Amino acid sequence: MEARIKMMLPQLNEKQRRLYLASEAITYGRGGIAEAMRHSGVSRNTIKRGIKELEKGIENDRRTA
Repeated sequence: MEARIKMMLPQLNEKQRRLYLASEAITYGRGGIAEAMRHSGVSRNTIKRGIKELEKGIENDRRTA
């Protein structure tokens, strides 16, 4: 996880980072949020917000296209 996060985060905007870290946390399973936080420095609330957005389904945001 750490190598992927370090490689990907510099390439992503804020929304993309949030969703990417949320997907990493979900994929990791139990303790995934803590691991994503540890490797990225992003807050728990930000990752949890991303998880909620992924669970809800994201509408296409034309501003980031």
